[in-house]
Amino acid sequence: MSQHSYGNSYAQQKQRNRKLSILLTRAGPEQHSSGINKVVLGAPGHLFTASRDATIKRWQTDAVSARFEASLESHCDWVNDLALVDNLLFSCSADKTLKIWQADAAGVQQECSTTLLQHTDYVTALAAAPDVGVLASAGLRGEAFIWDVLSAGQGAGRGVQQVALGKRKAGNTPGSVYSLAMNVAGTVLAAGTAQHVIRICDARSGSKVMKLRGHTGNIRSVLLNAEGTMCISGAADRTIRVWDLGQQRCLHTLALHTDSVWTLAADPSFSTLLSGGRDGCVYRTLMATRLSELLLQEPEPIQSLAPDPASNSLWVATTSSSLHRWQLDAHSSPSSPSTQPRQFLAAHSALLRSRQAFGPSGAAFPEPQQPRPVAEIPGLPPLVRCASLLDRRHILAQDASGCVELWDIAHGTISESYGQVDFGQKLKDLFLPESVSPWFMLDCKLGSLMLGLEPPGCFGADLYAADLGITDPDNDQRFNYGEHLLRAALMFWSTRYNLRAAEKSRTMNVVQQHAGMASRLGSPLPSPAASVTDDGCGSLTSTPGASPDKAAPPLGPADTDLALEEAIAEQREALAKATDALVFTLPSHPTPVVICSQEAAARQPPHAAGRQGSPGQPHSPDLALPWRLQVSQFTGKEVLEAQIPLWAAQAVQGAGYSKPADSKCAFLLRPSEGHGLPAMLDARLTAPKVLRMHKVATYTLSKLQDQGISLCLLPVPLPPQAAIPADKPVLEIVCNGQAIPDHLTLAAIKTFVWKKSDDLVLFYRLRNSARPAPVAQIRPSS
Repeated sequence: MSQHSYGNSYAQQKQRNRKLSILLTRAGPEQHSSGINKVVLGAPGHLFTASRDATIKRWQTDAVSARFEASLESHCDWVNDLALVDNLLFSCSADKTLKIWQADAAGVQQECSTTLLQHTDYVTALAAAPDVGVLASAGLRGEAFIWDVLSAGQGAGRGVQQVALGKRKAGNTPGSVYSLAMNVAGTVLAAGTAQHVIRICDARSGSKVMKLRGHTGNIRSVLLNAEGTMCISGAADRTIRVWDLGQQRCLHTLALHTDSVWTLAADPSFSTLLSGGRDGCVYRTLMATRLSELLLQEPEPIQSLAPDPASNSLWVATTSSSLHRWQLDAHSSPSSPSTQPRQFLAAHSALLRSRQAFGPSGAAFPEPQQPRPVAEIPGLPPLVRCASLLDRRHILAQDASGCVELWDIAHGTISESYGQVDFGQKLKDLFLPESVSPWFMLDCKLGSLMLGLEPPGCFGADLYAADLGITDPDNDQRFNYGEHLLRAALMFWSTRYNLRAAEKSRTMNVVQQHAGMASRLGSPLPSPAASVTDDGCGSLTSTPGASPDKAAPPLGPADTDLALEEAIAEQREALAKATDALVFTLPSHPTPVVICSQEAAARQPPHAAGRQGSPGQPHSPDLALPWRLQVSQFTGKEVLEAQIPLWAAQAVQGAGYSKPADSKCAFLLRPSEGHGLPAMLDARLTAPKVLRMHKVATYTLSKLQDQGISLCLLPVPLPPQAAIPADKPVLEIVCNGQAIPDHLTLAAIKTFVWKKSDDLVLFYRLRNSARPAPVAQIRPSS
């Protein structure tokens, strides 16, 4: 057991619900590895992209190219929207948080300056009025809030009010919000909801003013003009509607797209509208004449549009991980076939209206104005399918380009690439008769493999040293999957935490020695000028005392440099030893990421967490923020209860862990009829599910010999074809009349041969090569 203390049982039970996930990243910080949800223009020459890979990238752009500048990584789930207010970048995510970043901060990788905790579900949309310093956020469950940017940026937890999007009746809440817009003065807020209505609110008081009805699908995008008098909306019903807020009615309906309208963009004067949708098309419409043209077509659904007036171009984000830049030419002449007047209200079907608008026959769509983008920021194709093999060590994954790869969890790397093959068939080809308990939750939601670990299930699977290729005299040694993956993921935290604890202990010993010396000399101990305290993270801080004149002399530059070099050397040596001791290993590039979920408890009171959004900074354990860190970024200062779950700390520090109740298998061991072998004294046994059959056979032989049973195998001399190989046990194990191969485990036999919920029944018999039992044939299920 470890010498470290991990707090009381209440805190341990409270933190046990927190899940740790290991994200096996496939791209470096300079690439997105999943779809891009939002693109916004920043200061001249700068661009921000928010992705489903949970990261935000900052790019420096010019007329012909884009260069990676920084990766903003603190979110734990999809980043859904971005908003710029002066030099602050706001982001919202499916991890239920808003985060504030310094938009122009230096460094390739950055952490947020403030985390805002108010929402109890996914945060889906942001809207800002930069001139007055107001921000709005909204998400699922109909939650919407107005933030004072100055107070939020200071982490004060003030300056926030809830917006009343509708009456909250018993058992009902206002529909989830998927889009927001705010006028320049920050007085009018429009929210597009899943209830097919647009709710207009007074952003100053948070009260509802009106709701606009007309759409028949989820409203995915809304815009407000500068004065807050007109609204444009796009919805899943394939239409775009133009509203007059003063009259509270729809002025025009545009049926351009053949599928859901997902994003809208307009110039400040509302004279030109750009729309993109699930059909991959981007249209430009002149609002004065309501004439439209097809600008471009992407192979993937359009997520976000960012017009760049300076270069007369358009940045287009899609569900692909790559970002495209398209040139915008002048609007086509009225004689162009693509600018014939649209029939907005003539037909009930948006698809029919769209097709009719392109010509009398409706037989052909026009060619896009732009055949191809002028620039691309390439991303890595995201993983779209994944499945664990039955050994629960290897994972088969397929990316968006169709390439299939086999991953080895024990090393966090791709062990084999198969190219563009059929995923289902390859999964069948890799079938092995293994039955290992699922010890992790697998998904590829962020475009990469993510393994979720939660006790006690994550400690429910073992493997033998031989399965890892470890040549050890003790071939019975077993390793726990969950424990050793945690050891690999938290190695930097564990090593640095222990070094800090050891340094703290040495410092305390020095203080106690000085105190003892003063006591023996019979003089009172003076108040120390610097007393050692714990900052809650295992780090040491200085507290000013009452007698500065008796303080120890400060270290000189040479002493400081020497102490620093010694500390660095000690840490490097400790990390090297810890790495050599690892059973599982993780790659150094791309660096895997550890993600910790928010505490699965009752809703926390609204507040801002400030710098506490980073697990490297102390904060109250009650906050239990979600966090993410690369495996090499742990400092050892992370707080045990608030950031590192106690169950994980105990596992990696050797303090033990609890296995699930079903980690063992009960079975009966009986002699096979007609072979003259006696029954064992204790025929009912329990063993780990990972136990293989040759171990059962060896155990049975040993117990029979302990009972004084003399085994006569076959008459001597043996015919050559009946001789038992030297590496085979004398006994063989039979189940359901089938001989069980020596390498199968108890779990595999119960799953593929016994196929019953009752206790497994095994029979033992002398191995006879002349009259062998039929070997169990195990095939993948259809």
